[in-house]
Amino acid sequence: MVELPVSAQALEELRTAVAEGPVVLDTRSRGLAEAAVRDLPPERPLIAIDPRGAGTSGGLRIDLARALLAVLLEHNDIEAERVLLDSPGRLALGRAFGPRAEGALSLADGSLESSVSLDDLLSAVPESALLVVHDAHLLAEPWAGRALWSLRARAAEAAPPGMLLLTLPWQTGLTGPEAAFFGFARRLELPPPTQADWGRALSEAGRPVLPRDLQWLIDQTAGHPDVTLEALRNDAKNVRRGWRACVDARRVILDVVLDAARAAHSLGPRLLVAVARAEPPYPAAPDAKPARVAHALRRLRDHDLVYQPEARSWRLADPALAAALRERPVGLRVPPRPPSGRTRTRRGSPTAAA
Repeated sequence: MVELPVSAQALEELRTAVAEGPVVLDTRSRGLAEAAVRDLPPERPLIAIDPRGAGTSGGLRIDLARALLAVLLEHNDIEAERVLLDSPGRLALGRAFGPRAEGALSLADGSLESSVSLDDLLSAVPESALLVVHDAHLLAEPWAGRALWSLRARAAEAAPPGMLLLTLPWQTGLTGPEAAFFGFARRLELPPPTQADWGRALSEAGRPVLPRDLQWLIDQTAGHPDVTLEALRNDAKNVRRGWRACVDARRVILDVVLDAARAAHSLGPRLLVAVARAEPPYPAAPDAKPARVAHALRRLRDHDLVYQPEARSWRLADPALAAALRERPVGLRVPPRPPSGRTRTRRGSPTAAA
């Protein structure tokens, strides 16, 4: 199977940086970030959490407790009775949490009644472990509270401070002037694979592709690693057919995506279509003030639907979605109106309420 190729130079730089302190890693590709993490030194246990999957501060505590106990107990079985009867497991929990060991176990079992806090969990992370936070920029949102500052405190206490925060290049909530990791974490970018990188990976997988076909596919995907890999896995023998399958998959969910854009901002769908068609976004909403359009674009960016490759330029984060929107034959679907109320006249005949 074709795998995402990671630049050897970028991987070596990442290894060096992680050994020295906390790292914020910019990449458009979650798959590429996961591939890079897998290629880090295997002797260092990984504790990974995902704020997007957790969704709440309680969910984040549960996920971290489960990932932490899997490392401390060296297995994923957190059944309370078995662990408490197992002397090595009991000792490991005692060393990490002291009198709160049972609370940590109940939290990992899904009980939010546990008094074990996020700070307690982070303090119990072994210094030999690497803490990986996917979509770390989401921890800057209100629901996460002071989670980022708790992470910074943990990184400041640990020696070496093994912490890798994965984020998107256009998200600045981690290292901005007022952010928790400003001046504290090193920020690196994980570059997308080049045509040569893809060529080597495909040859090693026994599925070579002609350079001109590979370049054509990279042009369609704008170099997005995850979408390029999706197309190649769809059909590496015929990259045009593989790309077509990507676009067709997005066509099925267009209305869902446009509803998500509308939830982000009422101007969202119009702007999303304009950006997909490489049209200037401001003329797409001529009845709106420029400041409102700018706010809408920021909202779409915050929802990871669009990004700015350079100043005054916008693109969809998913190039296959952009292609599907460009092919859309009709205008935007009008959102359904709430059902109107109905009442009855004194004679009992139904009539629409005013």
